[in-house]
Amino acid sequence: MKEKNFNYTSLYLYDRDLVDELERDFIESGIRSKSQYLTHLIGLGLQTRKNGNTETANMDNITREITEIKRALLSLQHSFLKEHVPNSAYQILLCNMNYLIECLLFGDEVNFVAWERGDFDGLPDRIATIYERLKEEANIA
Repeated sequence: MKEKNFNYTSLYLYDRDLVDELERDFIESGIRSKSQYLTHLIGLGLQTRKNGNTETANMDNITREITEIKRALLSLQHSFLKEHVPNSAYQILLCNMNYLIECLLFGDEVNFVAWERGDFDGLPDRIATIYERLKEEANIA
């Protein structure tokens, strides 16, 4: 096969719209030589083509990393919920038990309507205050 020499190349453009666009761009570029302009344009096209393949590979890597991050976040969320949902249920149970114990201690009547509504699901004020202070000391949000 004959070796290709790109030092001197003839080019015939069949697309009239492309020719018009090249002429407009040539004038806007400020380059005086058509040969320099086309050399510059071909160089940009070649560089873009090379970068295009690299960018596609980079996008594939980024997509893969995002997928891994999503999996890790879902796993972390699952672990968090698995650990803390039962703790929350136990906290509500303990709060309700605290209410019942206070009723027994002070001889108060148990308000079952308020209990069913969830009025006693939260920490008693004194314990909530201590809990908030401990969270601040431990820098927990």
